[in-house]
Amino acid sequence: MSCSKIFTGDLPEITIFIIQYLRNDIKSLHSCILVNRHLCRVAIPILWEDPFSVKCQPKNGISLLDMYFLFFNQEDKAKLRITTNLSFSPLFNYPNFIKVLNTNKVKSHIFDRVTLYSSTGELQSFLTSTSSIKHLNIHVDEFEASEILSDLIQSQPQLLTLSTQYSNVSLSNAAFKSYPISLTSIKFTFCDFLNVSSFDDFKYLTQLRSLQFIYCKGINTQFFQPLLDISTPSLEIKTLKVVGMIEGITLLLQKIGPYLELLELNLTNVLEKNKSFESVVDYCNKIKYLCVGNFDDGNILQLYNMITHNKHIKYLTIGNDNARRKSNILEGLGQILPNSLKYLILVLPIDPIHLNIFFDHCHHIDNLLIKNLNRNDIDITFKYLKNFVKEKKGVKNLAYYVNDIFEPLIHQKLEQMACEIQPFVKMKDFYESIVDISDFEISC
Repeated sequence: MSCSKIFTGDLPEITIFIIQYLRNDIKSLHSCILVNRHLCRVAIPILWEDPFSVKCQPKNGISLLDMYFLFFNQEDKAKLRITTNLSFSPLFNYPNFIKVLNTNKVKSHIFDRVTLYSSTGELQSFLTSTSSIKHLNIHVDEFEASEILSDLIQSQPQLLTLSTQYSNVSLSNAAFKSYPISLTSIKFTFCDFLNVSSFDDFKYLTQLRSLQFIYCKGINTQFFQPLLDISTPSLEIKTLKVVGMIEGITLLLQKIGPYLELLELNLTNVLEKNKSFESVVDYCNKIKYLCVGNFDDGNILQLYNMITHNKHIKYLTIGNDNARRKSNILEGLGQILPNSLKYLILVLPIDPIHLNIFFDHCHHIDNLLIKNLNRNDIDITFKYLKNFVKEKKGVKNLAYYVNDIFEPLIHQKLEQMACEIQPFVKMKDFYESIVDISDFEISC
C-alpha cells in the first residue's frame, strides 16, 4: 500500500513539504502544475499568493491579467473597457489565494497590456475583487485615488500590513475611516496629513505592533491621541520608525516604551529630538534594534544613556549624514557597547584618531559596517582598521564605504588597502549588508 502511494504520488504530507521547499522557485512550481492534479492543487495557491511580483510574460497569448479578468463582473468590464477572448471557467478561484499586493507591480502588468487606462478604476477593481489580501503596498499619485483609499482598505478584512506612499497628494478625512482591526503594521511614506482633522478610527487598532512614519507632514499629538487612548495592555507596539519633522512622538514613546524592541529615530526638530531621546532613556529598556540619525554633539550624552540603558541591543546604527559636522561620539562609544551587540553600523565623518580610541575599547563586534563621510586621511583610517581586525580577531564581517568619488589612482590605492585587510576578515558590500528595521517585520 505504501509503495503504491509512492509510485502514484499520493503522499499529501510529503508533497506539501516538497512544494513548500520550492515556494521561491517559480519555474519548478509551474512544472509541478503539469505533473498531476494533486500537485496542481498544492502549487497553484502558492503561485497566486503574490502573482504580480513575477514579470509579465504571457504564454500562448494568455497573461495573468487575462486570467484575472475572468472574475470581473460585466459591469466592471464595461466600465473599464476590458475586452478578453477567454470564455472558459477557471479551475480555481485565483483571487482568493492572493496574500500580497503591491499596486506599483500591478501597474507594471497593466502597462504591459494596454497603452491607456484608468489607474484608479482598474486598481480599485483589482482590490475589491478579492477579500483575502493580507499585505498591501499602495503608491498613490492622484488625489482621486486617495479619496477611494478608505474603500479599498475596508474591502480587505484580513489585512495585516499596510504600506502607503503618496506623491504630491494632500489626504482628507475619508482616507482614514474604518481601518481593519486586524492591522498589525502600518507604514506611511511622504504622506500629507495637514488636511486630516480626525484619526478617531485609530483607537480600534489594538493589534498594532509596527508603526512607521517616513517624511510625513502634519503629524502631531492630535494624530497620536486615539492610540494614546487605547488601554496600555492592548497597545503593544514593538516597532517604531520616525523620520523627518514630527511632533508628539514623545507621548507615544512613553505609552509604548515598555514593549518597544525595534526603534529608529531620525528627527529634524531639535526640541522634539531632545525630548524623544530622554523618553527612550526613561521608558524603554527592551530595545534590541536601535537606529539613530541626524544627531548633534549635544545629543551624545543622551545617546550614550540610550545605549547603556538598553542592555539587550543586538543591532546598533549611528548616523550623521552631514559630512561637514564632525562628531566626537566615537571617543566614548567603545566603553559602553553591550555584550549582546552583533551588528554595528556607523555612518559618520570619521576622525581616524577617534576611531583608534574606539577600537582600543571595543572587543565584541561580529559585524562592523562603516560608511566614512570624511575623505581625508583614508590611509590612516585603513591602517587602524587593519590593526583592529588583525589583533582583536573578533570581527567576522567588515564593510567599509567612502562617501566620495576619487580619482583612479586614489581608487586603486583604496582597493589595494582593502586587499591587505581581507586575510583577516570577510569583506562585505556595505549596502547589501545593512540590516533595516523592515527586515524584522512580522510575516504572516
